[in-house]
Amino acid sequence: MSATTLLSGRGLRKSFPVRRGVLMLVRGQLKALHSFDFDIRAGETLGVVGESGCGKTTLGRVLARIHEGEGSLEYTGRDGQRYDALGKLDPKRELAFRRDVQMVFQDPYSSLDPRMTVEKILLEPLEAHGMAKDKAAAKAYLCELLARVGLHADALQRYPHEFSGGQRQRIAVARALALKPRLIICDEPTSALDVSVQSQVINLLKEIQEREGLAYIFISHNLDLVRYVSDRIYVMYLGRVVEAGESELLFSDPAHPYTQALLRSIPNWDPQARSLLNAELRGEAPSPLWDPPGCPFEPRCPKAAARCRSEAPAQRDVRGRLVACHFA
Repeated sequence: MSATTLLSGRGLRKSFPVRRGVLMLVRGQLKALHSFDFDIRAGETLGVVGESGCGKTTLGRVLARIHEGEGSLEYTGRDGQRYDALGKLDPKRELAFRRDVQMVFQDPYSSLDPRMTVEKILLEPLEAHGMAKDKAAAKAYLCELLARVGLHADALQRYPHEFSGGQRQRIAVARALALKPRLIICDEPTSALDVSVQSQVINLLKEIQEREGLAYIFISHNLDLVRYVSDRIYVMYLGRVVEAGESELLFSDPAHPYTQALLRSIPNWDPQARSLLNAELRGEAPSPLWDPPGCPFEPRCPKAAARCRSEAPAQRDVRGRLVACHFA
């Protein structure tokens, strides 16, 4: 493990109880995340891609400790000490972790309180961490925050509904930056925005990263976008990682059948090179309530064999990346 590793997870899992009937009794468990392993270094961007419902957002919320997950999540604090952030933390470390790991949510319309001015939205995390004792200095800092994300200081007295979608997301980015974090988890931060505005937000995030050395975990279903921003990419299917490796290697030489299908689904501007989207994929992604004994991708995989139905593939090295497939 590199000395510069900021956050690393081993065997991360998350299940949700499934309640049914008039009495809402627990009838089972929805396993949203299965044994996720990763490492991220300071200044690095890690991309996470997959279809809707594959567990991407659950992963982000577990890493930010919005959801309490299982497994190990080791964090290197500013003092150089490593500790398990999923364990029982003393109040000082708990506060430090929540300050250092922030999240930008998918929908800027719902992630900002419509009853609060931008000033109150940005001031709230500072007050929670005892960083707003000097009101004049705090307000000057908020003006500086807005300038860093391309907004004027007069935005402080306005409400979220007075801004466009792109401006709202800039406010959300400013809120995430307010505590001077070391890692920001971006959960599809541009999916609710127009294409032109998407590029503005992405370029803003990259500029901030280059200037301040932040690490990003970038969650998206937009493969071109993830390729542009990420150093390494994890491909998820039904709560599991099916392929993980360097961004350019994964895009130029995908090894898992699901990764290959995802890359074929990217629209091509050349009419001569276009093909039917997902031509080799059969059917729909199964329900996350289904917990197969073998490979979860087997019902849709063009390479599936009898072994795939009974034996879950382990991750192994294939041409310089980790792949969970018997026949990759």
